[in-house]
Amino acid sequence: AENNRRDEILAAKLKAEADKLEKERREQLAAEEAEKIRKAESIARTKKEADEAISRSSEIRSRFKQLNNIKGEEYEEEISGLEAYNDKDFFGVKLNGDFLWRKTTDNLPIQMQKIIGTNYFIAYNGSKGKVYNLYGKPILIDGEEWIDEIVFDKDNNIFKVKVLEEQYTLASSDELDFAWINEHEVDFYKTKADLLTVHNALIDAALAAHKKRYAGTTGAILTLGKRDLHAAGGLSIKADLKFNVLEKNRGYFFKY
Repeated sequence: AENNRRDEILAAKLKAEADKLEKERREQLAAEEAEKIRKAESIARTKKEADEAISRSSEIRSRFKQLNNIKGEEYEEEISGLEAYNDKDFFGVKLNGDFLWRKTTDNLPIQMQKIIGTNYFIAYNGSKGKVYNLYGKPILIDGEEWIDEIVFDKDNNIFKVKVLEEQYTLASSDELDFAWINEHEVDFYKTKADLLTVHNALIDAALAAHKKRYAGTTGAILTLGKRDLHAAGGLSIKADLKFNVLEKNRGYFFKY
């Protein structure tokens, strides 16, 4: 009877583990299918916008002769006079005060910005942004329609792109003085453990520096501003001027 009881417990445990693995497998497949659908919808939506922008580009070049030296949509030198535009109703791009193109905001809080050093723009809706060229053509970056941040490294002619896949969450409540926050050499880590290792090392260094500075004095208290460390998983992408992916890594970004 005791052996039978043990066998039943073991069988129940094995079944529970198998059921758990099967549930995780189904959830993973469902997530992968949802991601495929999302990307397919994004590509279809972007293609429609891109077709409209390609048609618009001919009309724009006919109005602005200084753009005629651009072959199709390919350009590397920054065009002077290009600026982002947005108000409550429209967002778009101007050249020397005249609209190249503009679209309605559809009552969304759109914030249009120029990517410094380039002829590209990003339209933010909340924290997510969508990249456009000067004709209003949307740009997919490694299949991603919406990104969180993009900067242009002019020295190396590359774009650095941040795509968050989750919300920022609290990673550490240890306090760190503002002066030491900027000691981070990078804002992206392969693992959260790597990020916390650097964070803790900076705290130790800040404490040591403070003690050394006030050695032999009385009443000196280390007053560090309360700056919680937050981290979020996502993609770090580097791309060339035509948005071909040069490097892609998955890991953790941080902010205080």
